[in-house]
Amino acid sequence: MAPGILGELIDDILCGGPQFLEGIHKSSSDSTKLVTAVVQWAQLLNRTLGEVVAGIEPCVRQSILMSLIPAKAIDPSYVGSTDRAITEHLAAIGLDLGSAQIKVLRDLCLNARRMHGLDARQAKNISATIAHLKGMPGQYETLNARQNGRCRWCGVELRGKNTAETLDHVVPKHLGNDLADGSNWALSCFTCNMGKGDSLAWAARQSAHDYMTRIGFGELAKLDREHRWAVLMRGRECDECTAGVTEAELWVYRRVSTGLPIPANCSVTCLRCGTRRGLEILEPAWAPGEEGRTLLKTR
Repeated sequence: MAPGILGELIDDILCGGPQFLEGIHKSSSDSTKLVTAVVQWAQLLNRTLGEVVAGIEPCVRQSILMSLIPAKAIDPSYVGSTDRAITEHLAAIGLDLGSAQIKVLRDLCLNARRMHGLDARQAKNISATIAHLKGMPGQYETLNARQNGRCRWCGVELRGKNTAETLDHVVPKHLGNDLADGSNWALSCFTCNMGKGDSLAWAARQSAHDYMTRIGFGELAKLDREHRWAVLMRGRECDECTAGVTEAELWVYRRVSTGLPIPANCSVTCLRCGTRRGLEILEPAWAPGEEGRTLLKTR
């Protein structure tokens, strides 16, 4: 058993209740001891407290955002002003926001109303695709230049062999959709687009916090797309040379060789640094049409 405060927390997690693993649902009565234990755990994984907190803060930010949305403004039976509904709701919780913040909330509410009642196929049919974007060559080239011709998330060259280029809605369609200024669009490979899915705050997903489903336990030789995207979002750049996604393709490697292929045990590298350092680079379950993006062919 680990010594001290961390040992107490681990014991509570594993044995903290009459039913199997019931301790995972408990809350620590002493926040200072919890932070101390988390610091000790981060040190074992060669991480800082800041890195641990960075994986939690997006969850808090998402909660704040969703709490700012007035239910009335997205109710399809509501016929009043969206801005009025927003103002009433903000007053009810004691907030007074500026015009720029109100505009963002207005766009969010209008998008949510537009998608109300639609299934996934219907929502896709009324949203822009890569074909639509390429029909606007000026906007496509602007976005492509901003990303240096690379995937927004992993940095792969999108016009390269075995890569399927897609239009990714950075904020899910039902909240962000196709804003006129294109600020909710990104170019991404199909594997990253599938791994991202319908996420808003990346850290709010169970995969970002290392949970593995039944299917995941059967594919330990592969990094699943959801876990891969969470690691890329947390790392953002090669942890050796700090190259980002506009400079290089980033890969996920396993830092804890005996551990599961989960974010806690993984970090991000570019191929050059990963090869030089002899890292165990993990390939994901590639999306359809991208199976040729193997590490062997990349080398």
